[in-house]
Amino acid sequence: MTATSPAGGVGWTTCDPELRMWVEQTIRRVEDALGLAHVGTYLHGSLASGTFRPPKSDVDVIIVVDTTLDVPLRHLCARTMALMNVIRPIVGSFECSIVRRDALRPPTHPIPYEVYFREEMTDPILAGTADLGGTPLDFDLVAQVQATWEFGIPLSGPPVREIFMPPDPEDVMDALRSDLEWILRGEHILESPYHGVLNVARVLWVLEGHADRLAPSGEEAGEWMLAWVPERHRDVVRLALAAYRDDTLIPEEERRTAGMDWPRDDLLAFRDWASGRTRDLAPDPIFRSEA
Repeated sequence: MTATSPAGGVGWTTCDPELRMWVEQTIRRVEDALGLAHVGTYLHGSLASGTFRPPKSDVDVIIVVDTTLDVPLRHLCARTMALMNVIRPIVGSFECSIVRRDALRPPTHPIPYEVYFREEMTDPILAGTADLGGTPLDFDLVAQVQATWEFGIPLSGPPVREIFMPPDPEDVMDALRSDLEWILRGEHILESPYHGVLNVARVLWVLEGHADRLAPSGEEAGEWMLAWVPERHRDVVRLALAAYRDDTLIPEEERRTAGMDWPRDDLLAFRDWASGRTRDLAPDPIFRSEA
């Protein structure tokens, strides 16, 4: 894989050629299945923002169509994604939503979709993970649309801003809260430490007033939070950043912890601080941990 600098990662134009070829082949096969219904394909997430880390990051794509897809075509697209996901050249997964163009202008939360694919949600019929339309199983879709609006890359089709409109900021906050609720509940932060810490940073980035940009990368938000977080919690933030930036290849089963031993008490103390901080900035029961 392409070597990366201590900070920043790689992007679409600088990633490993094998990864780029696999992404292009995957979307071409899905686009071929869609035929005339296809409008455009848009890369978002770390590979679009230039913070992609081969051992840690997923490939995130939104495919836009101009009509409702029938069930056989939805199944064909989902199977195609599942089969290509099996031969991906990275540890991370392929995550893809197929969305109608009229659902994006403007995007109304929750955004309806035609197909949603992610490896972790296994459907035995499709030999992969897919939901075949309706209300999104992933509450994060509106945040993904925001990320696409801010820094998405068209892999095919018209420019981003000819197809997308920005979501309502309150809808983006709802999506962020959904993820934060899981992180701050009980001891979940111990299950996926660097993801939890950096996603807390992303939420605080928005709550602290960065209204001009609602979709920072976790790495960017972590660096920002490191400058002002109380001294007691800085080592946890530094550890989360170091874990995300470490390009050492690790077994897939260790991906959530980056193959590291994490300080339990420090993580739980950070969780409690984050719960209080978010509650102060945006009072809402969803921000209260159940320690």
